[in-house]
Amino acid sequence: MRGGFGSFYFKVTRLISCTITVNLLEEFIEFVDDCYPELGPNLASAATVKDVMKAIRTKCNVINIAPVEEVVSFYSIKEAKPLITDYKVTVDEFCCTFKLQFLLDKKLSTSDFLVCETIEFVLDWDPAEHLLNDIRRLMEKAFKGLSRRIIVKSMHKGNSIIIICGAPGHLINALQLRVRDNLSVLQQEFDLMRLKIGHYTVYDIMIKKKEQKIIAEQIEMCEGEIQKLNPYNDDNKNLLNNQAPKILSLIKNQEFIRSTMKSSDYKLKLKQIEREKSASTKKRMLLRENEHLQSTLRVRIIQKEALQHNEQEIEKLQESISFISVQLLNNKEKLTHVFTQTTLSSSGSICVAQADYNNTIISFKKGEIFQLSKNGYEVQSLETGQKGAVPISCVGPSLLESLHLFQFAMTNQTLPLPPILLDETISDDEKAKHFIKIIADDNHTLQLLRTQNFKQHKWSVLIKTNITADITQERFLKEANILKKLNYESIICLYGVCTKEYPFYIVTELMNHGNLKKHLSRYSFAPAELIYITAQVVNGMIYLGEQYYIHCDLRAANILVGEYNTVKIANFHFAQHLNGNKYWIIEERTKLAIRWTAPEWHTLNRLGIKSDVWSFGILLWELVTKGNLPYPGMTNVEVVEAVPQGYRMIIPEDCPEPFQQLMFLLPTPMCLPFSLSLSISHWSSINKPRPPVMNTTFQTPLIKLYFC
Repeated sequence: MRGGFGSFYFKVTRLISCTITVNLLEEFIEFVDDCYPELGPNLASAATVKDVMKAIRTKCNVINIAPVEEVVSFYSIKEAKPLITDYKVTVDEFCCTFKLQFLLDKKLSTSDFLVCETIEFVLDWDPAEHLLNDIRRLMEKAFKGLSRRIIVKSMHKGNSIIIICGAPGHLINALQLRVRDNLSVLQQEFDLMRLKIGHYTVYDIMIKKKEQKIIAEQIEMCEGEIQKLNPYNDDNKNLLNNQAPKILSLIKNQEFIRSTMKSSDYKLKLKQIEREKSASTKKRMLLRENEHLQSTLRVRIIQKEALQHNEQEIEKLQESISFISVQLLNNKEKLTHVFTQTTLSSSGSICVAQADYNNTIISFKKGEIFQLSKNGYEVQSLETGQKGAVPISCVGPSLLESLHLFQFAMTNQTLPLPPILLDETISDDEKAKHFIKIIADDNHTLQLLRTQNFKQHKWSVLIKTNITADITQERFLKEANILKKLNYESIICLYGVCTKEYPFYIVTELMNHGNLKKHLSRYSFAPAELIYITAQVVNGMIYLGEQYYIHCDLRAANILVGEYNTVKIANFHFAQHLNGNKYWIIEERTKLAIRWTAPEWHTLNRLGIKSDVWSFGILLWELVTKGNLPYPGMTNVEVVEAVPQGYRMIIPEDCPEPFQQLMFLLPTPMCLPFSLSLSISHWSSINKPRPPVMNTTFQTPLIKLYFC
């Protein structure tokens, strides 16, 4: 058979060499390389057609001439086709008669193992009972369509037949997929025991038997568990059979209840019961709430009575203290025959000794620095620490006293003043500097001014410090600069500012009745008096608006009261000049009065001239309620949440008629109670735009109300 294969291959090679000329050699090599890439190294050295055919022969054997068939078919070599047909008939006859035992342990192919992947079949065959044709069938069944690319390398005999094959490396994945699809056929028809393609074991009967054994053991365990559970299952079945009558009875009862519930009478009774329960619950809640409100009201009444009693006691004590203080001052003046300086600062004033002084308690030399005590009768040396009462003639003026003496000297025409203080071309600041230098150098002039000032005025001014006001130094100075630019009868008048040493002072005119909030709680006012106070506030706010200022903190506590219900707007530490802008953008961490400030502070983070109109509306509510806290019963957090959402205070029912008419002009932060809304048919809407303060919107109605 090998001789027949050699003769066949020689004849075919000669025919192919005659057909493919030298000009077509390169194309022939490219064709073979595309069909069998694994022959690339052999084709690289091929110089003739015969060299190419030698390379192709490595892919052939006595029973596989597929590469030769592809070449003959591609180049249509008709003379070679009869040779191929005759040889295939010979091969078929050979395979059908040749026993496998004659092929054992022999090299069946010359293909190089280095360019192929190994395929190993282990079959439970007897070599004497199987033919070479069975091998061909095995390859066709295992690798349908790809069997021609498989080369049988060798066969060996052990406990069974081992067939070693070779295949191109690039076909390994495709071969594995094909053989998986046909694995059951290989097991049944060819007694497959093991199949390995490359390094991957596709099938191994020993592993399969082990898996089957494990599965059998698991099945046996499950059957044992089932047998153990069978008694419990039988018991449950018996229990269900026993409970069946009871279950049927319950089902009948359930159906009866459902049919009953569908009837209208039952539904009505059920709704009636639910309503009665709900009404009873609400009644209990209302009773508890009523009891709580009554107890709270009783506690507040007791607290209010105690507070009023305490206020009366405090007023009596203050009157007693004032009377005793006056007596002490008079006695002190008679005993010492010297004038003493009153300290206007809570922390005392700094001054300098004007002459040497010796005493058993305190002694000092000229030029030594002192601090006046709070009561103004004692000094303490900052150098020696000694403390005691001294004649005021020995102590130089503090900056605060110098400021008061300068004001007194400039307003008293009977005093002889140096020409420089009378020169109108010199500013007040320059005059103050010259005046302080004069009294520091001339002790006689200082004592004269002290005596005259103490007799005539006795310090009738109001002093404000940045310590007692609890505001920053920068804001304190800003307030002083604003007051310096304002000059109006309803605005507090600035006398001077002391900033050379800490703490700083603002000196203004004295309003002897304190702030309006406390004044309202102490006295009762007629409607005409309240309107007079309101008119003064309106005039002051109109003036501020004309100067493009916004107060930002308008409330009763920041309005001072003087004689005959004269009021003046004060405390300008939050005031802002708009500088041509419509709004003031509020800085972070600015602490404004929550209950008086307009809602745009919370919603838009800005305030304008119209924002003071909102605060003015809250001020009207304070006037009507005798200085009560706005939004009673609510916390600051609740006010911040409720007001931007439309919540408004209720105007008290005892609100005087003139104030009802005045509030009618504003979209105030208040709503009328039902009883009053009937008497005024055109109450302004909450959404009505706020008028600006800097016009005469409120002046004409106030004049009419005051004289009616």
